[in-house]
Amino acid sequence: MSWDWMPWWTREGLRPRSIDVQILDAPSEGLRLIARMRWLNPDVPIVVWERSSASEPALNALGAGAHAVLLDSSALTDFHACIENVLQG
Repeated sequence: MSWDWMPWWTREGLRPRSIDVQILDAPSEGLRLIARMRWLNPDVPIVVWERSSASEPALNALGAGAHAVLLDSSALTDFHACIENVLQG
């Protein structure tokens, strides 16, 4: 069976070693996607890029396993600080 047509995250047993952090642009099905990404790569932290300034989507993302949430209005310095903090644990 050829795996060429399949995205990297669906390949059985493949866990990329070169990824330090995953940044997810929060789609409407984001909670399921976060759970799937956590299951496939439990050691790789997830940061969700959120468009909504409401707290409920951010809390839902954190509850689903995201390590941090950034708003699309976040300053570059906030973005950098968030990634650094996530990488440091």
